[in-house]
Amino acid sequence: DSASALIITLPALVTVAGLAGVLAARFNKMRRSERGRYKATIEALSTALTARDGYTGSHSQETLWLVSAICDELRLPANACEYVADVALLHDIGKIGIPNDILHEPGKLNDEQWEVMKQHPVIGERIVVTVPGLEEVARAIRHEHERWDGGGYPDGLKAGEIPLASRIVLVCDAFHAMTSDRPYRMAIPVEEARAELVRNAGTQFDPVIVHALLGALDNRASDDSNGSSPTIDAETRQMLDGNFDASGALQSV
Repeated sequence: DSASALIITLPALVTVAGLAGVLAARFNKMRRSERGRYKATIEALSTALTARDGYTGSHSQETLWLVSAICDELRLPANACEYVADVALLHDIGKIGIPNDILHEPGKLNDEQWEVMKQHPVIGERIVVTVPGLEEVARAIRHEHERWDGGGYPDGLKAGEIPLASRIVLVCDAFHAMTSDRPYRMAIPVEEARAELVRNAGTQFDPVIVHALLGALDNRASDDSNGSSPTIDAETRQMLDGNFDASGALQSV
């Protein structure tokens, strides 16, 4: 199996779990009323994106179940999963600021058009950061197109420098895009998309996240999600859980 070729190291898993714990601790501090306003704002922004471009809006919505599957597979805290889902829903919000002739280009973008399109994560950050309570979401949106090897944009971050939510959403974004029809190309088969994720694990994508998505897809395909074996084995999970204090904050790595 192609997924078994991915070597998931304990330090990498500790980093993923540790970052999730930090996010969970942060969001535990939000009052319930603040969370309600926060969610209402996210829904309003998502609706605006769908109105601006139907495909982009539906793509963001459909990416959510992939994000949920990865969070389940990694056994991330509930609040961290909510945060990653919010980033998934708004990761393309910056496309609101991309000109129509580029956003709706039926063919492949030329170099000049591509440079404009690459600004959408920065535009997205500028939109979202103005909303109180969404600062961390805005930061993750900015870095959703960074690559594991440092070759992405806009800032060339690499590996653990990239927010965890950005790394998760990038894998889901890529998988959904590959398996969806677009005006300039047909969707590719799921198995080809899986192989492409494996091929780019450790270069474009965080290998831990790729491994988790492949495991989640296998579990869902077998209709065994309730009793499936976790991507992280019990011994490793116990070691990871030992890195959190009672509030869910990271103690050490």
